[in-house]
Amino acid sequence: MVPDSVMLFLDLPKILTSGRGYEADVVEAVRKVGLPALVLPADVVTSEEAIEALLDRCDADICSLTYRGQFTGVSLWRGEDFRNFSSIESPVSVLNVNTFQDYLLAREACRGRVERAWATE
Repeated sequence: MVPDSVMLFLDLPKILTSGRGYEADVVEAVRKVGLPALVLPADVVTSEEAIEALLDRCDADICSLTYRGQFTGVSLWRGEDFRNFSSIESPVSVLNVNTFQDYLLAREACRGRVERAWATE
């Protein structure tokens, strides 16, 4: 049985890559969609504030969003010069969901956001 949430994405266009590894696949995907490109992995949970910080502060061809000094997988590509690279530290948390414990943290963070949004309506 496929969860209903997966069905939401069936009609969206997909970009298939050769599967040579994360970095190679990101470069291939960016070249297919064109520049500028925002890379936002599906297993990353963050807020609009983190993405805005990346967009506002990026002054290089490639900028990667970091959180507590660690790469998050989120990046902005404005060019392809790998020597013109910058790391942008996120002002808010960025959670990369790789384990079940990460999933539980992400679920609680998302629930908190929804509850706060409902409280302001």
